[in-house]
Amino acid sequence: MRAILRLAFGIVVVIWIVAEVSSYFRTRQIAADVQLIGENVLTTIRLVERMGMDIERWRILMDEHVVAQRPDVMDRLERAMADNRRDYEDARREYLELPMHPGEPEVERRLDADVAALEGPVADVLASSRHNQGAAAQARIAALEPRFVAVENDVDELVRIT
Repeated sequence: MRAILRLAFGIVVVIWIVAEVSSYFRTRQIAADVQLIGENVLTTIRLVERMGMDIERWRILMDEHVVAQRPDVMDRLERAMADNRRDYEDARREYLELPMHPGEPEVERRLDADVAALEGPVADVLASSRHNQGAAAQARIAALEPRFVAVENDVDELVRIT
């Protein structure tokens, strides 16, 4: 009878130890998952904000181009715009590698379409500026305002979703 009690007690102790070890490893895995989710959220927000800042800087450089008088200044601004656009694409590529929340892919596609829709009109503004057609360039910039607002709204929505 004593042997059976000792065996039963031993089995209970082994089960308890296995349960504790299992619980410990599961808790560590959950903590690692939570940390990864937190890092992904912060990285996503950082990249989305970077993309938004890149577009805002692109807009400012375009405005500066219109008021610039010298071709060398215009050249420098165009190079800065191209560098800025590349940074936007780099941030976007990094962002697309991260897991997304529900609704996020649709907003990201809308942001991408809104940014792509700016390409031609911005090139037109720069061409007008290059030909010293400041009034035409300013009118084109004014017409682009709703598109830039749409991009800002897309960026804000992506941050909210995240």
